[in-house]
Amino acid sequence: MTTHIFSRRPRLSRREVLRQGLSGLGISAGIPLVFGRVVQAMTKEEKPGDFANPERILVVVELDGGNDGLNTVVPYGDDAYYRQRPKIAISADKVRRIDDHFGFHPSLVGFERLYKDGKFALVHGCGYDNPILSHFAAMGYWHTGVPIAGEKLGWVGRLADKLSPEVRENLIVNVASQQSLAVRSRVHSPLVFDDPSRFLRVGRYEQTP
Repeated sequence: MTTHIFSRRPRLSRREVLRQGLSGLGISAGIPLVFGRVVQAMTKEEKPGDFANPERILVVVELDGGNDGLNTVVPYGDDAYYRQRPKIAISADKVRRIDDHFGFHPSLVGFERLYKDGKFALVHGCGYDNPILSHFAAMGYWHTGVPIAGEKLGWVGRLADKLSPEVRENLIVNVASQQSLAVRSRVHSPLVFDDPSRFLRVGRYEQTP
């Protein structure tokens, strides 16, 4: 088993991640700018041809908090939206229209540009039958992708196991103060640290059973 040792740095706030990593130019370049050092660390020891498309990296950004989904992707074509939100609804003439029913929040210029360029997609109305009222249980279902089944591995971890049944160093990188259930894998040990802009590998220990 390989254990990585890292220096601990201040955490990024959600606002800072949005500011640095989700700017239009950052994503349209392929990978958010804030992950530049992470990508360098991951690819430094790679061998060409390991994967069919080694340059492709799946980046999952989880904004764990109070995002207002209805005012992010606005259902401006639905009268119920305005009836239920008389004070905070965004008027139809201000949204950045996706189609005749939905539109982006006025400030999401980058998302609109990426969507029009075919580089951004929305999965709307995700959920499961008979939703549970426990926030913590629901987060577990979100991270495993398997509601009400007692799944122990995360959906990202299972995907990594499928793509690479053999151990592959740094295949999963989890930028957080602690490891997410989503990246729990049967085969791979996720690389976990809390601030990609200050990422620094200061040592490595090799441990054998």
